[in-house]
Amino acid sequence: MKDAEWIADLLQHGLLSASYIPKREQRELREVSRYRKSLIAERARELNRLQKMLEGGNIKLSSVVSNINGKSSRSLLQKLLKKDAPLQKDEVEESLHGALRHKVEDVMQALDGFLTPLQKQLILQVVDHIDDMTKRIGQMDKLVKQYSSGYEDAIEKAGRDTGHREAERGNHFGGNRFGYESLCNGETSVQLGGSVSVEQRKCRKAAKRQDYQRERHTEDYADTMRQGSHQEEGLLLVRTI
Repeated sequence: MKDAEWIADLLQHGLLSASYIPKREQRELREVSRYRKSLIAERARELNRLQKMLEGGNIKLSSVVSNINGKSSRSLLQKLLKKDAPLQKDEVEESLHGALRHKVEDVMQALDGFLTPLQKQLILQVVDHIDDMTKRIGQMDKLVKQYSSGYEDAIEKAGRDTGHREAERGNHFGGNRFGYESLCNGETSVQLGGSVSVEQRKCRKAAKRQDYQRERHTEDYADTMRQGSHQEEGLLLVRTI
C-alpha cells in the first residue's frame, strides 16, 4: 500500500487529527521569539570570533575565565585595546572581580600576547556588534513580555506540565532530573567575574554527560512509544474495516 492510500484510509476512518493553525497574535509572537533566538545565536558566533581573534594575538584569556564577555573580561579587554604596552599588575588587579582576584598571576600570564593595530580595530568592531545584539535581545525580551501578557495562564500551565513530564521521565529511567544540581549546589554558582573552579568544571561536565544520556534514553523511549502507537492505529484500522 502506498503512503497516499494509507493516509486516505486513515482520513476516511477519522484517524487523522486536523492541523493546528495559530492565531495572528500567536504567529506574530512566534516571529519575535524566533528573531530573538537568531540574535542569541549570532551573538554566540561573535563571541567565538572574539575569542579566536584574541588567541590569534596569543592572548589566552578564555583559559582563565569562563565568560569572555563577563565584567572582568570586558574591563581587561578595554584596557588592552587602549594601550600599546602590556598591562601592569595593578591595572589587572583593578579590573578583576570576585574569585578572579585570587588569580592575578594566571591572568597576567594569559594576557602575555601582542595585538597589532589592525587586530585591535577588528576586535573593537566585534565588541560593538556584541553590545548591539545584547541591546536588541533586551528589546525583544520586552516585546515578548508585552505581547505575551494574555497568555500568562497558558505559559504557567505549560511550565507545570513540563515539570511533571521531566519528573516522571527521570523516575522512569531511574534517575533524578536534578541530581547533579543538588550535588553541585555549592559549586555551580557563577562568580561576578565569570571565574569557575576546577570542581565547578568537573561538576558541570558530569551534569552535561547526564543530560546527554537522559536525552538518548528519552529518544529511544519516544521511538518505542511511536512504534507502538503506529501498531495500534493499524489494528484499529483493520478492525474498523
